[in-house]
Amino acid sequence: MSVLVAVASDDGQNVNMHFGWAHELLIYKVEEDGSYELVDEREVPELKRCEAPAESKETNQSEETTNDVSKKISDDRGTANDKEQQGSIKEFLEKSGAGCGNGHSCGENFKDTDVDKMIETFADCKYILALKVGRVMERIFRTKQISCFSVDLPIDEALKSIAVYEKRKSSKPAE
Repeated sequence: MSVLVAVASDDGQNVNMHFGWAHELLIYKVEEDGSYELVDEREVPELKRCEAPAESKETNQSEETTNDVSKKISDDRGTANDKEQQGSIKEFLEKSGAGCGNGHSCGENFKDTDVDKMIETFADCKYILALKVGRVMERIFRTKQISCFSVDLPIDEALKSIAVYEKRKSSKPAE
């Protein structure tokens, strides 16, 4: 069984970019035996880059889209904090602190992003590998069964690790 893996890299050799800073992701087809091939390069859609914050109070995406995704995020977590997580992505980002956990405001990059288009672009991928992936994007992708991993490895090593991980998952007895 093969899987598609999206990789954030600026040199084609290493997983070395934050998801929120990548303009495009390399798409690899990884086989069970650890072999892989580059099959595509996909632009990250409508991403507002880490720049000076916009002064506009309006967002470019509809409230329906952000409310739907926020609801999916809170439903996915199923925690007592669900009330805090409902509302727009912008509100969620403001409340959660978002970002990648390094004191950056990387989650801020996605407040004006068409989240449905972002998910659709990578919907056929099972994994996203980046130097860092913010908590908000991890949760959003998780709603579509796409796992995100923050790694600092050569692409070769990272993809072979995915093959091993997939093999272990498929040989694990169902619980």
